Amino acid sequence: MKETTLGLLFAFIVLSIGFISCNNDNTNEPEEDSITNKVNFSNVYFELSWGTLEYYGKLDSANEGYNYDITLFSPDFEYDAINDIISGVGSAIYFEIYSDSETELSPGTYTFDPEGICTPYTFDEGDLTYRYNTDTELNEADLDIASGTIKIEKTDDSVYEITINCKSTEGIVITGYYKGTLIYKDISLEYSSSAINRNETIKPSRLLN
Repeated sequence: MKETTLGLLFAFIVLSIGFISCNNDNTNEPEEDSITNKVNFSNVYFELSWGTLEYYGKLDSANEGYNYDITLFSPDFEYDAINDIISGVGSAIYFEIYSDSETELSPGTYTFDPEGICTPYTFDEGDLTYRYNTDTELNEADLDIASGTIKIEKTDDSVYEITINCKSTEGIVITGYYKGTLIYKDISLEYSSSAINRNETIKPSRLLN
């Protein structure tokens, strides 16, 4: 498995799980039609309003799969596209996925692979952060995903439908749904040309500015 580097996202700090209802993060399930794009875990949900799709290419020439990283964000975060900076207090979920195509994240069902051998239609890393504060670098929950599936569909060239059914290392069920566009960034040349040791880099969900 790799740990990717990107100045787009933020550092997750592992804390004990303490949930506080605020803004778009709630402990009660909304009305059926009030929030379509959302993540649920331990009877807590947060809304999803935007996301990123980063293309890294093949992490190794021997790998079969092409690496795409998806991160979905709550609307509490503000994104400065010019400076590639996120700010605010919000929640997000991240996946490191392997497609069979170098030109797109192919539609299909991706299954968690604990071996991390970069096989197409698998993912080998996933994280959920709840109420992360970019100023203090603290959050109220941080869950590592250890099993499950992610279903990817495309309604046209730019709109994705993402259905999440996973469990954390603690056995917490994590479900979610997102339909919308994703901010795309091709950093395959930047990644392949750099002399970065993968064990020393920081994946998007772990760092930030």
